[in-house]
Amino acid sequence: MNTAASKSGYSRLRTVTRLAGLFFVILTAFCAYHAILSWRVRAEVNSLRAQGLPVTLEELSSWYKTPAGPNAADLYLKAFASIQEPPQPLAMDLPIAGEGDLPEYPAEIPEETIKAIGEYVSANADAITLLHQAADIPKCRFPLVFESEPNTGLALSLDITKGARASARLLTLDAVLAAASRDSERAHRSLLACIILSNALIDVPDAAGFLLAIAIRDIGVQDLNRLLDSGEFSQAQFESLSRALTEKDGHPILQISEMGSRCQSLHYFAHRPSWFDASSWQRNGESLSEWLTAGTAGAHIRDLLGITKIGLASYLRSSRELAENLHSDPSTIGHRLDALQREASSLMAGSEASKLANMTAYTTKQQVGTLLRWSVRSRLFQCLLAVERFRRDRSLLPASIEELTPSYCASAPIDPYSGMPMKLRPAENGFVVYSVGPNQIDDGGVEIEPQLDDMMWGIPPPGDIVLHRISIL
Repeated sequence: MNTAASKSGYSRLRTVTRLAGLFFVILTAFCAYHAILSWRVRAEVNSLRAQGLPVTLEELSSWYKTPAGPNAADLYLKAFASIQEPPQPLAMDLPIAGEGDLPEYPAEIPEETIKAIGEYVSANADAITLLHQAADIPKCRFPLVFESEPNTGLALSLDITKGARASARLLTLDAVLAAASRDSERAHRSLLACIILSNALIDVPDAAGFLLAIAIRDIGVQDLNRLLDSGEFSQAQFESLSRALTEKDGHPILQISEMGSRCQSLHYFAHRPSWFDASSWQRNGESLSEWLTAGTAGAHIRDLLGITKIGLASYLRSSRELAENLHSDPSTIGHRLDALQREASSLMAGSEASKLANMTAYTTKQQVGTLLRWSVRSRLFQCLLAVERFRRDRSLLPASIEELTPSYCASAPIDPYSGMPMKLRPAENGFVVYSVGPNQIDDGGVEIEPQLDDMMWGIPPPGDIVLHRISIL
């Protein structure tokens, strides 16, 4: 009996020992598996840092450096805070900043509109002075709002976004008023200040900064024909406008925007709810299957299986390769973005990394189109100013853009779509400079109405991209 009991106890002990050993092996393998995945993620993070790229919001904030000397943002913030909105009924007649309409040049501006603009500009004279002073300071670093919550990060505050738009409208109205009184010096100063404000927003490491910069520039140049005819701009004034309009042409805008997106994504992963957060296990009106797949429970399951780390490492690798490709001509990186989207779809459906990779590829593709439009319009404005100087000096139009070099521009501005110089043709009472557009077909500067998505993202329509210069020759 004792022998049988001993054998039975030994057998149970051996079974328990084997099970414990098996559990230990599985646990060790599980820990090693997660350690390897964590090492892969750290390796990708270190590769990004080795390229000098930030990976946290703190590093991103440090990358967007505060200048050692004067910071134009200090004056911009004072100007933004001092701008007074137009009261009623003044806003009814006020164009650009109110509800009134600005007649398309060369139509005369009605007297009541001029009066409304004058009242608004006078009420904001101090803000205009601050904006002019800020434009004279070469360095600018706007403060960014930092939030530690998972779905927020570094961004311009709403006050800055609102103030920048209001400033662009105010400067444009000041330039229009100066043009109406033939004050070319004042018109030039306010137009230049608006363009410089736009340029200052380009370095903000957030896609919203770039889109805001485009909006501000478009506000500033919307009545350029009237401003150019306000009087005889000097050669120095033409050159300063041309330099400001092309200053950020070739700037690493996509890289800066992508840096912000990547740091935001990593911030999200670092602040996801933990297993011990009771709220992360709650079902917020989801069905059981939704909760276990796309919901918070599904996220915890993917964490346990290592799927989140696998996806994060793949996302970081794609982000690093994308950052390398963004140094090339933006018109040539479409294939890499398509590949990134294919990689995103190959990750586990519904995973956070898959969504981030897909969103990064899609957003960057839209930004590529926006950047091309930015480059095209910058070079078109450069052409327009050079042609205008040529016309005023010689009382005739150049036969082509190439004829402007080297006296009016150092080299012929190149169309990013065709790789050839921009196009020029005479028009009734003026001239047209244009790009062949995304389809690379020279339609002679015939505009095509943009589609809704084009208008939302600022991507040019398939046809030519055109700037008119209307003037009595």
